[in-house]
Parts: sequence; C-alpha cells; structure tokens
Amino acid sequence: MGRISGRDYPARARISVSWQQLADHPLVTVQPGYGVRRSIDQAAAAAGVQLQFAHAVSLLGTRWR
Repeated sequence: MGRISGRDYPARARISVSWQQLADHPLVTVQPGYGVRRSIDQAAAAAGVQLQFAHAVSLLGTRWR
C-alpha cells in the first residue's frame, strides 16, 4: 500500500500509520470487490474502524496521475 499526504498531515513523517489514523481522513482506493479492497475492508473491520472513501478507482496506479 502507499500513502500520499499533504504537508500538514500530522503523521506525514511516519513510515506506517494505524487503521485508526487512516479512519480520520478521506481515502482513495480501488473499487469494492477488487482483491486488495477486500483485504483493506477486512483489516479495517478487524481493527474496529470505518474508513472514509472519497474516491474509488479501477487501478491503484490511477492515483499517481
């Protein structure tokens, strides 16, 4: 997984962030039903968080354009 964040994002310098920290921000991810999305949804549910999806793409590489 990758993370893109603004300069003012509090955890910007961290190598990893928790699911709870991600839950506090809108996310861009792949469409529901895609393999990695299932893993994301399951991991977030196991951590007890509800993620905010701002946008869903067909390919993760789309986020770099």
